[in-house]
Amino acid sequence: MSAWPARFVRALITMLSITLLTGYQVALSSDTAEAATDPTYNVMDRPAGAVTADALPTVQIDGVVWDQAIVGDTVFAGGQFANARPAGAAAGTNLTPRANLLSFNIRTGVLNTGFNPGVNGRIRAMTLSPDKSRLYIVGSFTQVAGQTRNRVAAFNTATGALINTFAPNAAGDVFGVAATNDAVYLGGWFGSMNGVARTRLAAVSPTNGALLGWAPTANSTVNTMVMSPDKSRVIVGGIFSELNGSTAVGLGSLDDERADASTGTSYPFAANQVIQNYGNTAGIQTLQADANNVYGTGYYFGGTGNFEGVFVADPYSGAIKSMADCHGDTYDATAVGDVLYAVSHHHDCSNMNGFPEAPTRRWLRANALTVEATGVTRANTVGGYGNFGGQP
Repeated sequence: MSAWPARFVRALITMLSITLLTGYQVALSSDTAEAATDPTYNVMDRPAGAVTADALPTVQIDGVVWDQAIVGDTVFAGGQFANARPAGAAAGTNLTPRANLLSFNIRTGVLNTGFNPGVNGRIRAMTLSPDKSRLYIVGSFTQVAGQTRNRVAAFNTATGALINTFAPNAAGDVFGVAATNDAVYLGGWFGSMNGVARTRLAAVSPTNGALLGWAPTANSTVNTMVMSPDKSRVIVGGIFSELNGSTAVGLGSLDDERADASTGTSYPFAANQVIQNYGNTAGIQTLQADANNVYGTGYYFGGTGNFEGVFVADPYSGAIKSMADCHGDTYDATAVGDVLYAVSHHHDCSNMNGFPEAPTRRWLRANALTVEATGVTRANTVGGYGNFGGQP
């Protein structure tokens, strides 16, 4: 379990209704029998060893968790909440104060009573240092454990202590964070970092939080970022339509912070030629990466956008390897082996031979798909949605 990706536990916690969709799909819903006999569905059984939909005891909160990070048997959960309570306790009962950040045991679900730093504002994203000795948090907060921390902070994962030598100063909310041994990359809607102009993207030293030379620009909010497998590129997503003054709709790839490439030069990223979410009504919500792929999720409710599902792309070229063209915004996705788990409010996956729109709309909020493509996407016939016919 210690090898699970950072956000996987969030998918487990939110599994209230499950359809296991592969690549296209695996069903664990009331439609299993129908799907198994209907040739128009591309559905398969859950692969051996894959995650089940069995409920597990987990500490509960009175708000929302935006992100999680896992170190061994410890899960760090950050978001917007004031209290925790044990699994099974009724809302409002048996409360333990926890201001926007807590940790619990992944095997028992029990709250860690020794970790209670207190964060005075929303945490939007978290990531670990490559050796997992540090937990980085970002958001809208200005104080952590009683000390000033302007929207960026770091903890020692072994002791839970706030790291005193790391205190960057972001002048606005930070939504995305990625880390290497040499840099901590930050994205959001800030206009400066450590008092120096930075347009929604910046990098700081993990040693002392000093500003680094990496200075790409985005013309609107950056929601999320991940490193390529070799740590040479920073892949970013959000509601922007330009990076470094050139067109990059919702998605982009930037050079990392190195002595010979400190400005964050843009690379082509083919997915943004197909998936184009930007502006106030659409965007890329989350990105994750493993040794082989980048996994992204989108939302779109009219205006400037075209995609609500989840996609798998090459981390260097950005070429789309597979996509789930489902209707209903997707909030996060993570891969475990050959299965990609997504949380969403999907209500129509018929474009990928999945479940259709029901006569009375219903939302299947947790899905699982094969990472690999198993066919091609159907042409869209529903008004108001993008057409990805022929995509893998």
